[in-house]
Amino acid sequence: MPTTTHPTDPRLPMSHTDPDPRVAAFLSPVGPEVFHAIAHRHEIWRPDPLDVETIHEEARETFQRLVERATTPPGLPSGRILLLLGEAGCGKTHLMRAFRNWSHGKALAYCGYMQMNSAANDYGRYMLNNMIDSLDQPYDENRGATTGLMRLSTALADTARDRAGDLLTALRDPELPDADVSRIVDDLADVVVCDPRFDRVDIDVVRALLYLQRDDARLRGRVLKYLRCEGLTPADTRLLGGLEPRTYGDAPQRLAEKFGDLMWSVDSASLVLLVDQLEDIFRMEEASNRFRRAMGAVCELIDRVPSSVVVVACLGDFYGDMKGHLTKPILDRLEQDPEPVKLKGNRDAQEIRAVVARRLDALYDAHELEAWDGDPIFPIPWSGLEPRVGQRARDVINWCHSYRDRCIRAGRIVPDGDENGGGSKRVDVTELERLWDDFRSTKDWDVPADDEGQLDLLVWAIARCSDEVVTGHRFTAEAPGTAAAGVPILSVTCQADDDSIDRMVVGLCNRSAKGGGLGRQVAVMMGQGSAAPPVVTPVVVRSTEFPSNPTTQVARQLGQLITGGGRRAVIEDADWRAILALKAFRTQHGNDPAFGEWLKQGRPLTQRNSLRTILNVDRLTAKAPPKDTTAGPRSSNTTGRPHDAEPDTGPLLIGRTNDRAAAPVALDPGDLTRHAAFLGGSGSGKTTLALNVVEQLLLRGIPAILIDRKGDLCGYAQSGPWPVADDDPAVADRARRLRERVDVALYTPGNPNGRPLSIALAPAGLETLPTFDRERVARYAATALAGMMNYSGRGADQSRLAVLAKAIELLPQVQPGGPVNMESLIEFIHEADASLVNAVGLLDPKLFGKLVQDLETLRLTRGPLLSAAGERLEAEALLGLGRYARPGRTRLTIISTKFLGGTPDVQFWASQFLVEMGRWASRAPSPG
Repeated sequence: MPTTTHPTDPRLPMSHTDPDPRVAAFLSPVGPEVFHAIAHRHEIWRPDPLDVETIHEEARETFQRLVERATTPPGLPSGRILLLLGEAGCGKTHLMRAFRNWSHGKALAYCGYMQMNSAANDYGRYMLNNMIDSLDQPYDENRGATTGLMRLSTALADTARDRAGDLLTALRDPELPDADVSRIVDDLADVVVCDPRFDRVDIDVVRALLYLQRDDARLRGRVLKYLRCEGLTPADTRLLGGLEPRTYGDAPQRLAEKFGDLMWSVDSASLVLLVDQLEDIFRMEEASNRFRRAMGAVCELIDRVPSSVVVVACLGDFYGDMKGHLTKPILDRLEQDPEPVKLKGNRDAQEIRAVVARRLDALYDAHELEAWDGDPIFPIPWSGLEPRVGQRARDVINWCHSYRDRCIRAGRIVPDGDENGGGSKRVDVTELERLWDDFRSTKDWDVPADDEGQLDLLVWAIARCSDEVVTGHRFTAEAPGTAAAGVPILSVTCQADDDSIDRMVVGLCNRSAKGGGLGRQVAVMMGQGSAAPPVVTPVVVRSTEFPSNPTTQVARQLGQLITGGGRRAVIEDADWRAILALKAFRTQHGNDPAFGEWLKQGRPLTQRNSLRTILNVDRLTAKAPPKDTTAGPRSSNTTGRPHDAEPDTGPLLIGRTNDRAAAPVALDPGDLTRHAAFLGGSGSGKTTLALNVVEQLLLRGIPAILIDRKGDLCGYAQSGPWPVADDDPAVADRARRLRERVDVALYTPGNPNGRPLSIALAPAGLETLPTFDRERVARYAATALAGMMNYSGRGADQSRLAVLAKAIELLPQVQPGGPVNMESLIEFIHEADASLVNAVGLLDPKLFGKLVQDLETLRLTRGPLLSAAGERLEAEALLGLGRYARPGRTRLTIISTKFLGGTPDVQFWASQFLVEMGRWASRAPSPG
């Protein structure tokens, strides 16, 4: 009997549901546009679900190695430049985005991004303005909506917690009188710079960033002007406690360097500057001089900031033409340590499959579907992709876009032949993009601090967003002229091509949390929305970050507003500046024939997080295109103990050389304060040597913890492997002293019949840690749990991981003293607690449901590992210190992990163990 194939695609068996849900998703205009080939500036700041990590591996590894070298003490003597050379369309900007996501995901750097298409003569100012714009974007959307600038400010403030906690608490107190703010900022700044780590830091920059800890839009606007080296009025200077503006010639370049010093001092983080589209200088007059000045500014930065890493990407041909105009020192900086990386443009068959599969995976993920294991590029036929082997990724993606568009129009999967290519030719908007970058980056913009001025700007901006969306939606905004119970509001409509209308009410809630002002405004906005027809969505916006403490009433109000369908957004200083700049830019260039296309490609407004959130731009969908009735039919040796008496001080004796001299081999104990490895072939004595070192350390009163994966070391827990007698007197003496001095403890996590260790999902006292330590610990725990649930590192799984990390971080804060176990964590997420909904920022609360199911399944299948039974995992207990110490005894702890099961379980347990030991090490007093 012949095999019956699926009528939609011959690659699928007839047993598949017809129509296949993946085909329906592929043919639907609803969902993300996954086949767009050009990376735009505004996409740099957002996670990239379409990135294929195996493409440009050499460049990625080189970049990661540079950042890790720069952030590992003692760091580098000077910064480094990574030069990327490749043809147009090879993926340079996509790679820049991947660099930023990796750096921020690892919390190793603060990245600034700049497109070097400027005709500006002052590259220092251009660099600083782009750096501030970059820092004013969300540091990592998967960690919340906090910007890089606020992250840096908070990390700086938290460094003074131990020495000036009362000052820091006072500074963050919304009830603090204005007259005391400058005094406390000055006192706190003095405490910060007294720390030896801050010897290179500018105290005035410290003061400016500390002002951002206040919930005050007036202060924020002036701080941003100061950090951009713009002029300040006498009133501005008084409000900032006498900070004088830096308007002298090289101030922007110097301040950019000060930022790099501060990032290293406060967060051990690198300043990463991503310089893109350098070849656009070629279109300008005096290209060689501009290129030389731009590279000179970059080299000056890395010479002065040892922790800096600069990535320069440009066309290979352009660099070849320009390099002859560079001086020898600059050329050496560009081409040595590391050497330039040449990016391959043409993709092979395996890479093409990976690119297309990743994009389809993102499409299906948006529709809550899984890719078909039998063919991950389904329903795109390989017969259409195979002729494109050896082409650029851009060409492949453009073909996929064209093919999907034809399928959508036909309402079915169409033959892959007879396509018309990648569609109509795009209008060249390069010159307008260059003019825009210069216009917004080199001028001072006076952002209004009053609600009335901000409301007028917002009305103008919302209406102009209609020109940028390609879905056909039109936006209107009107201010009724009277505030709603103290909240300036806008009535906003979004009309689709089919005349359907979405209604929003947008309220400016700029009042301080001091005295409950912000809470009252949010309450008013909650009353403005309506779930009954006509549905009205409330949107709360402000010019400073919302209060982050999850225990406050306003945080819970915001969570309730979001749960009820409302939204919140912060309009950053960079957003207000972009609106002001675009108003003026339209006046000068609005008659340019390419202006309309530039708006749609560049999206100067709707690429801003604030306007994107206010108008819910990411969820706008185009009206389905008309069916194409012309489409065709459907288709398819230092081993052993030393025989010498062992001293109690000085080097450790670990053996003798094998030559005639038989000289002793020693190891300085100080070398063991960092990682050490014992390497050798099977049977060479690695374990014996390692135990020799451990035993000598025990005799010096240094406790040890042995992780025993196979159970080989558990014999220590009996009478000790130390013989009562030995032919060698030195060995016998060591055995005697070990028996007398060492206290052995054996733990068996995962086995309740032994001595189990209880693993808390969040270590005790998590809520008391500084912000970024708390965030880091919670993310470690969440990542380990996600590994046990087989989460991938992208798409919805990555978003669920972010929700899980935030839940672990918040739970000890909203229920202090309560247990942080699987049961309480699941309940916290299942209830969609308002504080959690508020804290996840731009992430969709719909992610909670699947996460709860996965956690409950994990709890049922990994009960013994995740239960609270057994002794608590505590560093002091494992090391036999403090109240666990036995006089005259040194603790040797053996932890047998043989009962933990598979690799994910072991990794989860190990991550919790390392977090606890890391916390103990950070609290332990220094040897001095």
